[in-house]
Amino acid sequence: MEEFTKYKVVLKGTILPDQDQEQVIRELCELFHSRPSRMERLVRGKEVHLKKEYSRSEAEKICGAIRAAGAEVKMLPIQQKALEVLDDDYSTLSGFSLSEHASGIACPNCHQECDPEGESCPHCGHSLVRKEADSGFSFGGDDAKEPEAEVPQEEIKVSTKSYLMRFIGPNSNYYIEKFRQMGTVRNPKFRISWHWPALFAFFFWALYRKMWLWAAVNYACTLGLVMYTTPTPLWLAYSLVWPLAANYLYYRHAAGHVRKVKSDEIEEDREDYLSSKGGVSKLAMWIGIAVTFTASLITSNMVATRMLETYSEQFGDQSGALVQMRGDGSVLTNPGSADSNLGRTSKALNVMATGLKVVIGTGNEELIAKTIDNLVQKSENEEILDAWGHPMIIEREAGRIVILSLGPDGKELTDDDVLQTVDY
Repeated sequence: MEEFTKYKVVLKGTILPDQDQEQVIRELCELFHSRPSRMERLVRGKEVHLKKEYSRSEAEKICGAIRAAGAEVKMLPIQQKALEVLDDDYSTLSGFSLSEHASGIACPNCHQECDPEGESCPHCGHSLVRKEADSGFSFGGDDAKEPEAEVPQEEIKVSTKSYLMRFIGPNSNYYIEKFRQMGTVRNPKFRISWHWPALFAFFFWALYRKMWLWAAVNYACTLGLVMYTTPTPLWLAYSLVWPLAANYLYYRHAAGHVRKVKSDEIEEDREDYLSSKGGVSKLAMWIGIAVTFTASLITSNMVATRMLETYSEQFGDQSGALVQMRGDGSVLTNPGSADSNLGRTSKALNVMATGLKVVIGTGNEELIAKTIDNLVQKSENEEILDAWGHPMIIEREAGRIVILSLGPDGKELTDDDVLQTVDY
């Protein structure tokens, strides 16, 4: 009885959808250790049979490597007699290589090996036509095929694209498509491309992609820009640099690790190395968000404290006190519980007064004027309400700003009014 015990691997002569033919040829060159002129013949639309026959697991492994390079491939089962002795003359080269002198040729009809000098297949009788080619043999007529290729049994060389995809992990197809325009892994070339996440959060995206160095550079540059400059067109230009360069920076990062894997510079397992250095890290991203949020709170508090100190130095120590008055001229010393209307209104007055003092403490006349104008306009439009739902009144007087709540009765110049002033 006959059964399928061996398989032939056949390149279909076409590339996978959405693949770039030149890139596929380069990948095949690395896979087969051959030159581009020979690899072009593998994507001309004609099937090419690899020389040897393989077990199912071997054939699947070879097909996976070829598909990773971007070429269409298939497995053909071959019926073997149970006691048939298989050819054990396998290549010992590292990686793929095209056979320059095949000892036989595969019949296009039954795929059994035939005498290259014969005129017909001894297994099925199919007519064979011998024709000189660049190397090996090809068949005439409608069954014309390219020379066969030989694959070693001992080792399958993984393509550069496959390594990159393993390193990238999630969303690898997107990045592979971007990387095609940026040179080779050995020699990455800068090309402008757009990356939306990098526009809004390059720091967090870099942490997510384990680009620790570039995350640190981005954070330091952004912090320096905010601390030592004022908003100008420079800020806009700076914000556009990162999304335009993000894909290239990531390619350089990935290419460096892939070069190490391909050159055997690492001692650990390649899969473990790619997993540890590549992929994504949600934990690092969330830690970055937490640290940034905490640092922003601390920095904001430090800046606000310093501005309040500057305000007090300019207008006197008593100016820093958040004193509130009632309509009858008394000082509001006990606004009641924080949930009461009076307590909430008092807190709102304190917040606005503190904010104004911080802005005035900057010494930026343009910023101070814009802030006061904005508050006055919102007051005139009745956009700022107290806890009783009445519009607050914000007036600009000589050398000071008055913030007034009309109190429970909603009427101005009554005893239940609450007001606070800010000198400027």
